[in-house]
Parts: sequence; structure tokens; C-alpha cells
Amino acid sequence: MANNVILTGLMGTGKTTLGRHVANKLNRTFIDTDEYIEAQFGPAASIFSQTNGDMQFRAIEEQVANELSAKQHCVISTGGRFMLNQSNIDVMQHTGVVVCLVAELSELVERLSNTTSTTYRPRFVQAEDKLKLMQQLEQQSAPYFKQFKQITTTGRLIEDIAEEIITLSNSQLSMH
Repeated sequence: MANNVILTGLMGTGKTTLGRHVANKLNRTFIDTDEYIEAQFGPAASIFSQTNGDMQFRAIEEQVANELSAKQHCVISTGGRFMLNQSNIDVMQHTGVVVCLVAELSELVERLSNTTSTTYRPRFVQAEDKLKLMQQLEQQSAPYFKQFKQITTTGRLIEDIAEEIITLSNSQLSMH
């Protein structure tokens, strides 16, 4: 039964903030895949620091995709690269509606530069040209993200975006 709402998009698009808001409005469980992975497997930094850390992390994400697809009535916010794996996409689409949040890259750089978030974002922090990094990430993500309905978060109120996500997911879920 496909009834989860899954949010994806580049870092800084508002997946976690909007996920919490939508889950609260729908009275559903909220799950952030980054927090879920950290609770189950430890901090991402320690996983990535190991030999083959990137491959290990991707394998963990696949395991998590399978675990979360067994859950129902959830709003799930995925990490920035979680949905850049077609097997994760297939599993997650089977369990719910995937919505891709998008924003102007310059706004993402501003949001990420001014954030108080403790989210592990080493590539962003270390990037000398943060806009160029976001352009590269957008290019890498495009073939995957184009599979999903996209909602713009640039210059919009959280409440308005949340309503659009809820309306879209309700119409999509009723078609399943």
C-alpha cells in the first residue's frame, strides 16, 4: 500500500523542515533518513572515515530504504544523495509518493551558509566555490529528480509549501 510521503531534493531545499511540518499537519510519523541512519549506525562522519566509507554508506542507505518502505503513514525526508540510487527510488516509490523540493541555487547557498543545522555537510563546508558545488550537485541529481513531481521552495512560506505537498500527495495517493 503506497501511503507514505517522501521528500527529496538537494541539501538546503527544506526537506527536514517541511517534512516535520507536513507530518505534524497530517498527524503522521516523521522520519529523517540522516537521523535514522545515525541512530542505527552511528554518525555519518565515522562511516565515511572508514575504508570504503562511501560504499558502506550507500549500502546502509539501501538497507534503510527497504526498512522504511515497510512502514506506513509516514512522512520521510531523505538525505541529499539517498535518492540518487535507482534501487532506493524504486523501493521508496513503491511505498509512497515522492516529491522533489527545488530552489534557486543561490538561495540554497545562502540558506546553507546561514544555517544553525548540525547536519553533516562536509562537501558544502569544504567547498571554496559553494555555488559551483551546488551546480554540480544539481547536474548529478537531475536524471534522478526529474522522475518526481517538483515543488519550488524559493521565496515561499513553509505553510504554503506544506499545503502544496499535502494536496499533491493526497491526489497522487488516491490514484494508487
